[in-house]
Amino acid sequence: MLRRKKNIAPERILVFRIGSLGDILIAMPSFWRLRQAYPESELILLTGTSPDNAKMISATAILPKSGLFDGYLTYPDAASPAEAAKMLLEVYKSKAETMVYLMPRTRSANAIWRDRFAFRLAGIRHFIGMQHLSGNLLPVNASYPAEKVSRESDFLWDCLTADEVPGDDWQRRADIGILSGEKQSAVAFLAENYGSNIDRRLMLAVAPGSKWSSKIWPAERFAAVLSELRKIYPIVPVIVGDRYDFETGEQILKRLGDGINAAGRLDIRTTAAVLQMCAMYLGNDTGAMHLAASVGTSCVAIFAAIDWPGRWYPIGDGHAVIRKQVECEGCHAPNCPYENRCLQMIEPEEVINACKEILSRITN
Repeated sequence: MLRRKKNIAPERILVFRIGSLGDILIAMPSFWRLRQAYPESELILLTGTSPDNAKMISATAILPKSGLFDGYLTYPDAASPAEAAKMLLEVYKSKAETMVYLMPRTRSANAIWRDRFAFRLAGIRHFIGMQHLSGNLLPVNASYPAEKVSRESDFLWDCLTADEVPGDDWQRRADIGILSGEKQSAVAFLAENYGSNIDRRLMLAVAPGSKWSSKIWPAERFAAVLSELRKIYPIVPVIVGDRYDFETGEQILKRLGDGINAAGRLDIRTTAAVLQMCAMYLGNDTGAMHLAASVGTSCVAIFAAIDWPGRWYPIGDGHAVIRKQVECEGCHAPNCPYENRCLQMIEPEEVINACKEILSRITN
């Protein structure tokens, strides 16, 4: 594996990370570490877009407009030879000779070899993170009983550590740099949709949806949890998610009598500002969960058992993750043939108790 000599900062660094909202957000600590380690280098993010997927949010919509990356290149989602060649030409034209390889642990050894070969043709001479990834791959599907693994965010951090990228654990940051104008837009939206007395209530973000049906806890159980919590705390539920979650949000709020449905009504960074103002997050394993964690909001996260335990848990401390072990765990199935049995095993009472613990800590 080729590496640069220590203490020599590359002039241009190409960072390779693709995926959806959560995939980008869990890489934020590593992104900031690179920026702090190489303040004078030009950082370029090679990331995917999915114009045909209305649920896919681009990295450029999420990340800070300045202070982190200096440019972006697009990795084709369904790469034909022509599209791949076009992408490699753009990499070559960028004149980057160093790549930080922040791909998921489930990438195959063949795909890693192919990437290394192709990017070397495009002028990349030094790879950071690739060797550590190659030696610590995970199968896509976990076998029962699935062992707990480190968070994907921590693993990406370890990839940088293995190649001696400067950075200490205490310097980790995951924020996306919410701007004052975005906070003002969030405040105006909340006041318009609830009233000026919103500041005297506890806002609780609720994310009842997911791109995968296998990750969705029943809406009526969310409503049951919120109904019980309202007996103790002055809660205003704020539904977050995309436009496909709006109707589910309406069903939940109808059972409760009031609340704010922000699903599909705000851009992603204003949604982040709303999440930052909330006392906590309650919801499924979604991009909204990672967004809440990135702005420092404690999460009660309801996980289906479809992946390795621990892998996608939210960044930071103070969260509660509820996940049940079942014999079919680790299936990695977008649609469950067993009626989401692992989620059906999670009762409202367990979620209520987890929420109470976080809310009591906040209110005290």
